[in-house]
Amino acid sequence: MATIKDVARKAGVSTATVSHVLNGTRPVTLKTREAVLRAMSDLDYKPSAYARALRTRSSRQIGYVVADLINPFFASIFSGVEKVALKRGYTVVVSHSGEDRGLELDVIHGLVAHGVDGLIVAPVASSQLCTANREIPIPMVFIDRACPGTSIPAVTTIMTEPIVQAVTAIQSRGFNEVALIAGRMSLSTTEHRVEAYLEAVHARGLSPRIYEGNSDVSTGQSAAKWAMRFGKPLGVICGNNLMATGFVQTLLDAQRFQDFALGLVVIGDDQWTSFTTPALSIISQPTVDLGVIGASMLIDQIEYPEQHVESVQLPCQFHPRETFTTTYGDWGGQ
Repeated sequence: MATIKDVARKAGVSTATVSHVLNGTRPVTLKTREAVLRAMSDLDYKPSAYARALRTRSSRQIGYVVADLINPFFASIFSGVEKVALKRGYTVVVSHSGEDRGLELDVIHGLVAHGVDGLIVAPVASSQLCTANREIPIPMVFIDRACPGTSIPAVTTIMTEPIVQAVTAIQSRGFNEVALIAGRMSLSTTEHRVEAYLEAVHARGLSPRIYEGNSDVSTGQSAAKWAMRFGKPLGVICGNNLMATGFVQTLLDAQRFQDFALGLVVIGDDQWTSFTTPALSIISQPTVDLGVIGASMLIDQIEYPEQHVESVQLPCQFHPRETFTTTYGDWGGQ
């Protein structure tokens, strides 16, 4: 493997000159620069990222910490994060919190010790970051979830309008009760969705029904059993993709899916929601854009620390599919 000395020897310059070409620390003539670059190419010389990090005190790495790495929602956000990071010369170190406050803080301290230049975090419920963020010595951006009252910028979604549209559409199908499968109440996303839901049902003259859980598949499963105990099927808004998976799976196992399908809306756009019969209506979230904007905000803080970065809210959209655009007979319902 070629070294910087080999490059200097082949180019006929000093190792200091090669270093100046690599790091831009001192002007060199065009002829000298071309000679160094040609020698690097001929020798297939690759500068050490670790050595450069020691010189510049920058690792060109950012951390990405979310609740669940196999959740398609966070995977989609990551695709946006990585796209921006690679374009701007950074790599992404990925970890997860498991929705655990203690693990989240341990993971973040570990990434700081590892030398990442900044962090993108989806804070867990009642996250210690909401009170201990001043102890984190590097730039940080919250993604999807926020900690009100902190100075940490966040990129989140707003779905008041699409939830109102969903409740209206469900009621138009003849459902006089519309429930929300809400998930963890201490998450900022859940709190926002509950607020929007309450506003919507009250505006339509409906009584609220909220099922609280842990924002996971098992919550959706138990919520389906709860919903099936009512004498008449409820209209239902599932608060995220994981709860919707458990909810629909349980209805299918009980052969009750068709009873609820016409009044069911899923927050999230996992591909399976279009494979059911009828295809389920959804509220889509701009997941890739969350990642793109979050990574841009973070890297801007890293590279321009004097620049103030504002939080951003992105709109979501209600997409009525077959559940609201066809009749029973069109898809074989009973």
